[in-house]
Amino acid sequence: MSLSCECDFDPSGCEPGQSYYYYSNDFCKLESTRRKRCVNCNALIDLGSDVVEFERERVAYNEIEERIKGESYGIAPHYLCFDCGGIFLSLRSIGYCIDIYNLDDDLEDYKEISGFKQAVVGKRRFCSACGAENYGLAYWCIKCGAFPQEENNKKTQQKRHSDD
Repeated sequence: MSLSCECDFDPSGCEPGQSYYYYSNDFCKLESTRRKRCVNCNALIDLGSDVVEFERERVAYNEIEERIKGESYGIAPHYLCFDCGGIFLSLRSIGYCIDIYNLDDDLEDYKEISGFKQAVVGKRRFCSACGAENYGLAYWCIKCGAFPQEENNKKTQQKRHSDD
């Protein structure tokens, strides 16, 4: 699945055994009895960490399963870690429908569409939202998912805050 502006999805069109997910529009805390893995980067997520949770359902495989569990039934949720979740929520907030299992390809598609591939390599960049420093090809803040700023903009902001 590549980057798309349409997220029209109809669960009634799913094949038997196919699963689908619903996403939240914000981070939540991982509240489970065990740590979980991020479905995109496979990082281990600690209990109490910020995650994006995806409630999942599966269409029954056959008539017997349908009689027992219903036409569709809930299965274990999937999670995105803080870093991957920031990318996911940022792309969703500007209207893109993306695949949670392959965020890297969707992010590369977005960089090509938006022109971020043209940026100069090697400049120091700072995130406008959290202040994290990103080097080289970091077009997107790894920490919070926002767009980084040039070094000069950071110095200007620091000067403005010191004048107050």
